[in-house]
Amino acid sequence: MRLVTPDEAVAVVANGDTLTFCGSAGVGVPSLLFEALARRFDATGEPRDLTLFFPVESGGARGEGMDMLARDGMLKRLVGGAFIFTGTKETADTVRLIQSGEAEAYNLPMGVMFHLFREAAAGRPGLLTRVGLGTFVDPLYSGAKLNSRTKEDIVKRVTVEGETYLFYPAPRFNVAFIRGTVADEDGNITVEEEASLLGSLSQAMAAKGSGGVVVAQVKRLVRRGSLRAKDVRIPGMLVDLLVVDPMQEQIEGVDRDPAVSGEARVLAPPPSLDDAPLAARIVARRAAQELPDGALVNVGFGMGALVPRVIAAERPEAAIRFLVEQGAIGGVPLSGLMFGVAQNPEAFLEMPSWFDFIDGGNFSATCLGLGEVDGEGNVNNHWIGNVLTGCGGFIDITSRAPHVIFCGTLTSGGLRVEVTDGRLRVLQEGKYRKLISTVPQPTFNGRDARQRGQRMTVVTERAVFELRSEGLTLVEMASGVTVAQVAALVGFPLKVAEHVRAMPAELFTECS
Repeated sequence: MRLVTPDEAVAVVANGDTLTFCGSAGVGVPSLLFEALARRFDATGEPRDLTLFFPVESGGARGEGMDMLARDGMLKRLVGGAFIFTGTKETADTVRLIQSGEAEAYNLPMGVMFHLFREAAAGRPGLLTRVGLGTFVDPLYSGAKLNSRTKEDIVKRVTVEGETYLFYPAPRFNVAFIRGTVADEDGNITVEEEASLLGSLSQAMAAKGSGGVVVAQVKRLVRRGSLRAKDVRIPGMLVDLLVVDPMQEQIEGVDRDPAVSGEARVLAPPPSLDDAPLAARIVARRAAQELPDGALVNVGFGMGALVPRVIAAERPEAAIRFLVEQGAIGGVPLSGLMFGVAQNPEAFLEMPSWFDFIDGGNFSATCLGLGEVDGEGNVNNHWIGNVLTGCGGFIDITSRAPHVIFCGTLTSGGLRVEVTDGRLRVLQEGKYRKLISTVPQPTFNGRDARQRGQRMTVVTERAVFELRSEGLTLVEMASGVTVAQVAALVGFPLKVAEHVRAMPAELFTECS
């Protein structure tokens, strides 16, 4: 292992290389390395034609993290699980490259990508799995391709002993950028201040298994032999080059919060729902009612991430444990641009192991945001209009969850509601409808979910739907809302249950 400057470290990246890196939005981003690589390109025009392979977007805003590499001619191909979502009208530069067709691009399930690191590390040919069947990743649809520039088939549909699977060939990695908190003089790395374990260990092993170079960024350097062996998460034998950034932030904009790294449990009230719009509060509180005591529940980005706040405030005795795909177990997962970390988690898993658990189906339910859904229960959550976020762990999770709960408003883009005398009133309808005629490139396949025996519930602020044998069916409505009003906002012939229940009255009294 050699201690080097950032500029010396990124000199190992050559034209045409495949580069992988850690990070999840603003969590665990090796920013110093991205800055140095972008600076080198601006000065020399190299390296060119890179392939980026990233299960999670590294950077939380335009121009940050991996977005620094969106230089003209620098990127040939992006293979990502999730892409930078700015939360504003600005589009990340890496997303712009995809949408304009300036770079080849694929969107693979996040868990699949983490498991591919293991395949590469062990020298195996690739991953055989059912994850992705029936979705846009399946070659029967787009084969994970995101634009017309992208031609190569990197997902194959195969039959083994009469069963259909998808085969994902293992990539080869030239360079891996990883991150930790402390390194000793031999390159052994600890992660005590990190808000997620991410997948740095698997990424480092994949690069070494490919004959590549591992570059690590840490906050502090300590003497050889001063780290406890069991605290080391990435052994020095995997690290080639080490860069120290004494200003390294735990999360972009957050120097250090021990409550999210698991270093301390803070005595503080859980995050409140008060800052969420009224419609979102209604949705989160109704979705929470779907969860039985003792449930083990995954939450995803969007309104589903508000559900843990409801449980913490209203049912703390319910012993419901929440999981987020960045590896935190327990505690209260945070929402918005802080999604992916939890306040006071009880444990962490590295992300490849977390997806092992998810693939086993040993959890109760998942609460996810709602993009678009059609009458067959097909859902699009990866590319809506001009907003490309990618599927993330959505496909891995929804293919195994016994109960999939989608959380969102019936329309979006300016929706405003109020509650008066226990009745919901729409002050301004949203510009965009969520229940559409057809989802041509599904992130979730309703027909396959029915065949697997999964439950699917769609919770909105004024109506609740269930996926039944005949399709998506209206089963509940808010007081003050009629079937005709709901049907007018649905892009397919609305199926209505024989007995439509009233949404619980307390949703509209305590939220008003």
